[in-house]
Amino acid sequence: MAKVKKGRKRKAVPPGHAGPSQEGMQKVGEVGVPKAVEEMSVDDLLGMDVFGGIDGSHVEKDDKSDSVASSDSDEEDIGMTKEDMEKLKETDPEFYKYLKETDQNLLDFDVDGSDESGGDGVEESEQPEVEDDTREVITSESLKSWCAAAEKNASLGAVRQMTRLYRIACHYGDDEDESLRLASSAVYNKILLFMLGKADGIFRKALSIEKGDEDVDVTASTRWPKFEVYIRSYLGNTLHLLGKVTDASMQSYVLERLRHSVIFLRDFDKIRRKLIALALKIFSSGEDEAKVQAILFIRALAIKLPALCLDSCLKGTYKSFASAAKFFNASSAPNIRFMASCAVEMYGIDLAATYQHAFVAIKDLASQMRQALTSKSKESYKEIYCWQTINCFELWATVLVTYPDQLEPLFYPVSQLLLGACTLIGSPSFIPLRLKCIRMLNEIAACNNLYIPVSSLLLEVLQWKDLGRKPKPVAANTVTDINLRLRVGSTILRAASFQDEVVDVVFELLSEHLAQWGYHPGFLEVSYVPLLRLRAFAKSADRDRFKRGAKQLCQAISSTNELVTKARNKSQFSPKDSGAIRKFAQDLEAEGPTAIVTLAKKLREQTIQRLQMRSMEDAVIAEEEDYSGGDEDDHGSEEEDEMRKRTRVSDDMPHNVDELENTPSSDGEDGFDGEDQVDVYQLSDDDE
Repeated sequence: MAKVKKGRKRKAVPPGHAGPSQEGMQKVGEVGVPKAVEEMSVDDLLGMDVFGGIDGSHVEKDDKSDSVASSDSDEEDIGMTKEDMEKLKETDPEFYKYLKETDQNLLDFDVDGSDESGGDGVEESEQPEVEDDTREVITSESLKSWCAAAEKNASLGAVRQMTRLYRIACHYGDDEDESLRLASSAVYNKILLFMLGKADGIFRKALSIEKGDEDVDVTASTRWPKFEVYIRSYLGNTLHLLGKVTDASMQSYVLERLRHSVIFLRDFDKIRRKLIALALKIFSSGEDEAKVQAILFIRALAIKLPALCLDSCLKGTYKSFASAAKFFNASSAPNIRFMASCAVEMYGIDLAATYQHAFVAIKDLASQMRQALTSKSKESYKEIYCWQTINCFELWATVLVTYPDQLEPLFYPVSQLLLGACTLIGSPSFIPLRLKCIRMLNEIAACNNLYIPVSSLLLEVLQWKDLGRKPKPVAANTVTDINLRLRVGSTILRAASFQDEVVDVVFELLSEHLAQWGYHPGFLEVSYVPLLRLRAFAKSADRDRFKRGAKQLCQAISSTNELVTKARNKSQFSPKDSGAIRKFAQDLEAEGPTAIVTLAKKLREQTIQRLQMRSMEDAVIAEEEDYSGGDEDDHGSEEEDEMRKRTRVSDDMPHNVDELENTPSSDGEDGFDGEDQVDVYQLSDDDE
């Protein structure tokens, strides 16, 4: 096809140029010229059709020649083919030479030498060229027949075609199939939904596997060699799809469907490992909806393929939790607690394997503790007094409490780790950390009937010098939940609200510790020192709140002492008779709860109510902040300061353990005596 160039005004004929010869003009006139050549201007001559008039309407066109029409809107556009110009070259070589010198573009033609442009003046060469797509188009009608054949009969041809289409859909945007093309987005969606929803049932039908049969060896089927490549294709493309999508609901649906096809992953090691890694990544950093399906998928792998996946799933779950537990605040606390609950559930799958994993993890934590106790350096303290280590302590304490019988040998090392964390640094700044560890110790002691001497650690908190001083007023939003802190600064230590909460928690934990032995004949010995110290605290305390709480606890201890003493006087057994001691406790419990047990339950309920009220207040504050966030210019900085106060430590306190050297030491008047290491032991018959 000839390239047709738009005409433009030509240069004037240079002086002395002879112009077209008379012979050439005579031949042009033979085909019809509207006016004499001598009267024509150069522009008229250049715009003239050689085989017709200027507008091409005076002469009939030759059927064998290509017609050339000038644009009605621009008479300077030229439509001459290569053949026309060759004739002009023969008839008038001087004029041809002139055109060549003045406008070389006029002589540039395509090989075709034809002009297909219409009379509307729009050149075809300027239209975008569209390549012909020869790929087969997959429509809804053809897809429907393949889906029906695959679902009804599990035919090999239909399965082959559907897995091929599924690969195209999963890799959409990455590469294109050279022979197939999806007609619309509806076809794309239908392929994904059909394969994710029906592929597991189709493969089970093809291999003659029942839906609820999860222990069967899929490779034992006679049809496995034929369908292995398509099962591999389905699992591999699903892995690719899961890694590509970012929508939480889509990730959740893909993981849910993969959970039903776990048995097919037995022989595909590479795909299985990548799926475990991707599921653990979603579990540690994904949305809530996707997290649930991710841990369910990991749990299904550990249950159905224990020999291949149990160790990697348990290890990966713990690593994911430890990685997420580095940062703990009001926003991340629910996520970390959820991950801890999932980890506890995972460790209940196989307690023998759990013991091995727990032993290794606790051994690593013990190595860090030993390093901190021996070196007493800031770097070693960092390894213990951080959220990651404390959250790992809490995780293993929860695992021991959940499965006490099978993991009983681990109670002693975990208890020693928690006691070491309580006394590692005797500064009042770490009161929140101490109370958190004591709560874990109480749970461990209660689940396995252990005596752990936490009363001395709690009574040390009541000897804190700031409790006898006048509190300093601080902003209401400066003091946050004590459970969200490991350390507080000097300003918060002098705050009345913080001191009130610390004393309330001490009374609660001490009553909980004593209530464990509320029916035991050794309660008098266990409660003797706490009773004396509480009476002294009630006399020295300046606040009515502290006096009232201490007297209430002393009264409960005294009432329980009287009841236990009266029952002991009626008994005729020696302390080493363990059977008689158990019967004594059972008989006393049958008479009704003792005063200390009732008080411990009451204080625990008050603590739960206090936490619920704080959660509601935080939610209201968050809503008010969101509502006032519209005027960013006036209040943006104030909102940022408020959020920083709510999620970070205050500005007047050390922000990390690097500043421990500025903290009051255990030798100071405000510190605790953290040098004496208390031991944990089981209450034997002889000790009683």
